[in-house]
Amino acid sequence: MKLDGSWVDNQLIVTSIRQLLDVEFNALGYEYITYELKKEYLINKKKVYRLMQEHNLLLGKVIRPTGKREFVKFKRIEATKPLEYLCWDIKYVWVHGERRNYYLLSVIDVYSRKILDWLFQIGPPKQQYSSNRLNQSFSTHKPES
Repeated sequence: MKLDGSWVDNQLIVTSIRQLLDVEFNALGYEYITYELKKEYLINKKKVYRLMQEHNLLLGKVIRPTGKREFVKFKRIEATKPLEYLCWDIKYVWVHGERRNYYLLSVIDVYSRKILDWLFQIGPPKQQYSSNRLNQSFSTHKPES
């Protein structure tokens, strides 16, 4: 139902949802979509969730950690030479053409702050594959003795 009281077909609402979702770096859930739709329609989040579920527009479920989490606070690694310490960095990159996230895994030298190797793939990096890439990275960038 529109705000003026006129009835609206569900297909029109689904079209509005698709327009809201057709943006770059899309990470909009059904609650935010409901918030945006309420500017034009009289609709609740249960109906938005149902419509998005029927048309496969929902994002994946968010896994929330349980229990107390401990974070490393103010830890600074002091490297005195290249390849003494290496860091891994995993980023999620939205690929608009495929409408999904890819993983960008980078191996960074702490001393020089240069990326030694990187991996860009669909799923999360596999441990065995990541270990092989790290060994290749070591053979390419030999540490100074």
